[in-house]
Formats: sequence, C-alpha cells, structure tokens
Amino acid sequence: MNKEFSALAIIFGAKEFVRKEEIKANPAYYLLGTLINFGIALIMVEIVQEILKMIFPGN
Repeated sequence: MNKEFSALAIIFGAKEFVRKEEIKANPAYYLLGTLINFGIALIMVEIVQEILKMIFPGN
C-alpha cells in the first residue's frame, strides 16, 4: 500500500513543480481540480474492482 501513496506523492509533486506559477495565481482552482481528479480516480478503482469480482468470483 505504501508504494501507491508514494506514487501519488510523486505525481502531486511533479504537478506542482510544472504548474508553480499557475498555482500561485489561482490556488483554489488547482486544489479543486486535484480533488476532482482524485475523486474520479477513486470511483474508477471501485468500478474496476467490482467488475473484476464479477469476472473472477472468489478471488
């Protein structure tokens, strides 16, 4: 599980480094976009897990 959190930290760090000036101009926009993207990713993970449970029951 730690590897997943490390990967997320790297992605957020890289995103902040690339968009440093944009973040300074409008931090709320950056934060809202990041939270929406993260929420969509979590929903997609749940959907894929349920599909895999249907395809491979008992695993």
